[in-house]
Amino acid sequence: MSILMLVLAIAGAETPPDPIAPAKVGMCHAPDDAKKTCRSLASYEPVGHGSYINEATIRIAPDPLVTLRTSTPVYVANGAICGTLTDAQIATAKLFLSGKEVPDGRAGAIRVEIGGAMAAFIGKEICTSYSPGENGQLIANAAVSGVAHPELQQTVRWVSPADGYKVAP
Repeated sequence: MSILMLVLAIAGAETPPDPIAPAKVGMCHAPDDAKKTCRSLASYEPVGHGSYINEATIRIAPDPLVTLRTSTPVYVANGAICGTLTDAQIATAKLFLSGKEVPDGRAGAIRVEIGGAMAAFIGKEICTSYSPGENGQLIANAAVSGVAHPELQQTVRWVSPADGYKVAP
């Protein structure tokens, strides 16, 4: 009888919520709802077997506005979105100055600077889990190689491209 109860308990156990479930819309990090701006915007494209490509536009500098567009493979593990940023991903990221793409010939030195600033995270697994916040927002909690980094905590909001949010100061 105890085996039957165990099977029923396992069958009835809830799986953790999929943090990428609403990803078809987009995720605004550090939203300013009055200005409809974000520090970064991310979306997730499924590529099969629980894997996704995270397309993200990240504000590097506010004035002049410098953004970086990355494409990073990620997966869901234990209710968190996980991935590893590599030097190659930074080297192939698109760099924009005031909304205009910087040609590769001019972007190389800036990418090297960005890579240097992110060196502590390159090649390490970064997992982000989400908890409820205020006003329909979420709190993003990051762990690097399994170690929590509360200094990286951010407010996020799921947004639709039709909502008009953009990466800006």
